[in-house]
Amino acid sequence: GIMARSGVLFYFAANTLFSSVLCVLSAFSSERPVFMREYANGAYSVGAYFCSKILVEYPFQILTPIVVALSSYWAIGLQSSLSKFSIFAVTIVMINLCGSNIGLALSSAFRDISIALSLAPLFVLPLMLFSGFFISYEDTPLYVAWIQAISPVRYAFAILMQNEFSGLELHCTPSQMLKAPGGLEVCPIQDGSTYIKLYSYDTLDIRQCFVALFILFMATFLMSFLTLYVTAAKSKGSLRFNLKK
Repeated sequence: GIMARSGVLFYFAANTLFSSVLCVLSAFSSERPVFMREYANGAYSVGAYFCSKILVEYPFQILTPIVVALSSYWAIGLQSSLSKFSIFAVTIVMINLCGSNIGLALSSAFRDISIALSLAPLFVLPLMLFSGFFISYEDTPLYVAWIQAISPVRYAFAILMQNEFSGLELHCTPSQMLKAPGGLEVCPIQDGSTYIKLYSYDTLDIRQCFVALFILFMATFLMSFLTLYVTAAKSKGSLRFNLKK
């Protein structure tokens, strides 16, 4: 059904982002004190550490969503097409990378992991809430529209919805049929494209959503590096001050 497909697609987009954020938060919390101490001692620069971390972790951040997609895409009955699966997998990878960047930025900003874990939902949940699943794009209040614009879940969900419902034939149950003039019963939504247009999921096409998702990936990537750099610089200055005392 429509709602079943919409729900599972939203679950993939939202859960991938949230789990990626929490995973990086938990993992980097144990590395953070070691990095701060070694950076303060001049063992390596922030750039060298950041690049090495990205080179080591990104392959896993890319491979894991692909494995999840391979194990679940056909199992849950989505359209059996290699091109549609490829778009699905790339989308999940992109939002997973955005989540890892956000998680690294949060774990860099807060020394106490418990604080970072408690604040993470405050950053992530609004991105889910204004993704277009709970509140349609047209009904989103203007004063929170900017959250929708910076939400990776919004663009990932739009890609997944257009990818799955494009070319999909829909069938109504007897209770969903509407009576037309003349007493005929008709199905109000007979194909996926009608549903996509009805709820404005095609406001941006798949290519535009991928561009927006890539821009957000680069923005979160830069944000994670700058947060790590500023935090490390402050920590180094604080350590030197304590040593002088």
